[in-house]
Amino acid sequence: MTDRLVSMETDDEPLSEETFKRIEEALEDLKRGRYYTEEEIEAELELG
Repeated sequence: MTDRLVSMETDDEPLSEETFKRIEEALEDLKRGRYYTEEEIEAELELG
């Protein structure tokens, strides 16, 4: 997967400070287990 990500085209426009902040927040949420599984989302939306 890493190879695929590295080989993808990149955007020449730099990320904003707000975007970096949101990425850091999302990574922290993942580390702390604050996320929903696919099964939880399907149940919440009554898709499963």
